[in-house]
Amino acid sequence: MKNKVFMNIPPKIKIGAITYSIEVLDDWSGRDPGQEGEFDPEALTIRIWKKLENKRRGLALLHEIFHAANSELEEFQVDAMAFLLHTLIEENDLCGCGK
Repeated sequence: MKNKVFMNIPPKIKIGAITYSIEVLDDWSGRDPGQEGEFDPEALTIRIWKKLENKRRGLALLHEIFHAANSELEEFQVDAMAFLLHTLIEENDLCGCGK
């Protein structure tokens, strides 16, 4: 069975009035091993680790999007919202990827 892609990761994403670059990186050295993505507000860039399984990569992207959308959210809030949206998209096949 072919691995289905949960979410396409575009090279750029617009959140409100700001366009952010998205980089999917092979080299994740120098970062916390538990970190799967990062948001750089100065560079207007979201970075995601390429080695993640595709659903996990989508979750990491949603997580970083919430950071970009509201820098005042606590980490536990970002985690909860990203997980909720990820589950909503997947369980209701809003991505068109099938279960």
